Amino acid sequence: MFAYAGTYSVEHDRIVHHIDMSWNQSWEGTEQVRYLETDGRTLLYRSAPAQNPLDGKDCVHTVRFEKITSTSSH
Repeated sequence: MFAYAGTYSVEHDRIVHHIDMSWNQSWEGTEQVRYLETDGRTLLYRSAPAQNPLDGKDCVHTVRFEKITSTSSH
């Protein structure tokens, strides 16, 4: 789980989160950059490479959002 709050700014291919509070107190007062890719149907949201807190190995966290179109009529 990742949870944080604050403001953000959007650039061409990234979003920068300006962290006011976080589940991980070491993130408070930092900027967290997430990289964006989209093709109009899918949005990929990726972190910068970082150490996994569980095993210490480098990793990139990725979240994928996909637009689903409804085929039913109302």
